[in-house]
Amino acid sequence: MKFIVNNGNIGTIEYRESFWTGKKELILNGTPLKKFGKQDFIYNINGEDKVAKINGNFLSGASVIINGEVIQIVPKIGPFEILILIFAFFLPLICSSIDAFVVVLPIAGGAIGGLVYAAICLAGITFIKKSKNTLSKFISFILTTIVSFIVGIIVGFIIVFIIASFM
Repeated sequence: MKFIVNNGNIGTIEYRESFWTGKKELILNGTPLKKFGKQDFIYNINGEDKVAKINGNFLSGASVIINGEVIQIVPKIGPFEILILIFAFFLPLICSSIDAFVVVLPIAGGAIGGLVYAAICLAGITFIKKSKNTLSKFISFILTTIVSFIVGIIVGFIIVFIIASFM
């Protein structure tokens, strides 16, 4: 994930964070800063070394402290992100525990379903974080829920097929 913020006092701040590893990079006015510790980066102003500290991450919201000034780089998690976590994760799991629903459409539940739905929800949150307006966030939320159901049904059919092939 890459986020760019223009600050009047400091200039252009570019923040990069790997979705898979959590590795963070900070670039100030086109110059990559040297990492010093887990959240700290060193930069040089007029021959003097200073420390820039990153608080948070791209999921919870990230800010950087430079020269005592707190600059928000990634917005904090909002209601759409929380809604997608709850709705797109739990709705298919709830449907997988309803016997009448599973007879018509086998949908993955339990540990396999939870893992699949968690991965889909994280991908959905990533798209929502990149969206700027409310309509695109809402569309991402709806698509994530639909994809969650479709993948759950596909995984359910695969599980039924595997079990049936051993009988």
